[in-house]
Amino acid sequence: MEKRCTIADVARAAGVSKQTVSRVLNNKGELSAATRERILAVIKELGFQPNAAARSLLTGRTSTVGLVVPDVNNPFFVDIAKGVHDAAREKGYHVLLYDTCDSPDLEAQSIRLLSERRADGLIICSSRLSDGRLASLLKGVGPVVLVNRWVKGLDVTQIGADYVKGAALATNHLIESGHRKIAAVTLTVETPNSRAKLEGYSKAMEEAGLGVHADLIAYAQSSLQGGVNAGNDLLGRAQRPTAIVAYSDPVGIGAMHACRHWGVSVPENMAVIGFGGNEIAGVVNPPLSTVFIPNFEMGHRAVELLLERVADRSIPAVVEETEAHLIIRASTMIGAEPLDDHRLQHTLLSVPSPSNGRRLPQARQ
Repeated sequence: MEKRCTIADVARAAGVSKQTVSRVLNNKGELSAATRERILAVIKELGFQPNAAARSLLTGRTSTVGLVVPDVNNPFFVDIAKGVHDAAREKGYHVLLYDTCDSPDLEAQSIRLLSERRADGLIICSSRLSDGRLASLLKGVGPVVLVNRWVKGLDVTQIGADYVKGAALATNHLIESGHRKIAAVTLTVETPNSRAKLEGYSKAMEEAGLGVHADLIAYAQSSLQGGVNAGNDLLGRAQRPTAIVAYSDPVGIGAMHACRHWGVSVPENMAVIGFGGNEIAGVVNPPLSTVFIPNFEMGHRAVELLLERVADRSIPAVVEETEAHLIIRASTMIGAEPLDDHRLQHTLLSVPSPSNGRRLPQARQ
């Protein structure tokens, strides 16, 4: 077996101490340009590869970021994870990904494991843990960024969107389109984000004078099958809605599938709007209107904010809010041409948020 080149071999060939080689590898300490160049040339000539474990002991860092997500099958979290991986590669970091399967207990276990494995920092997406339990778990843990989760009084960086505003935008769009019987699909297990979206829906319905009614609320998992189940539930009720505000894009797509099964045309007989803005929403038929959240950018930004605190623990935690906006497509547009197999394209229209106290358009039947 070929002997692995060591830092001692580099030092001997360059005529310097191991400490001097270490300073070059970690870009620390004062060295002449000539010495630095000579050592780098020897490293290249010998094909020296620093041992990750040894470097970790030396620097106190592992060049790894822990990423915790509730469901790796959900396009919403896939987009965030892509942003995290992209930014991490740019910074020379590796990502340890943990899927918690929407389980608070598995999430708690993942946080403990990543801490034990000495990840330089953690990015936790849409945490399913209670505020108190999350705060307790993060005591003594290195830098942390929460994505799409707001916890007051917690000294960690937080980045996310205003889900209350986003859900209100979606509901208002349907109200402006003439709908009165607007259903909301929320999660079977309540989370901070499901509460926020339901609050936004309820706020828009109340401000329009339509009220919030239990027979217009359906519960589902945030998945395609969850959307199918919720759609079947709503379509089987005595008083069918004419529009659906889905918890997520997969739920919205599943609800449209249920409509096809029931022979209900979208959007002529049922308008459907999703939440998230994953690219798949634009290529289903009909293309799904959605509340767009810049998930890739949030994941990318989360890494930047995390590594700032990894480099300097004195940097204060910050709270950043991204902007949610509507992408209106054929699933809520009467008269829009459906896509054929040769013309899959996004329909993007800018829709202003209606003002309070507005006169409602004529109701859809």
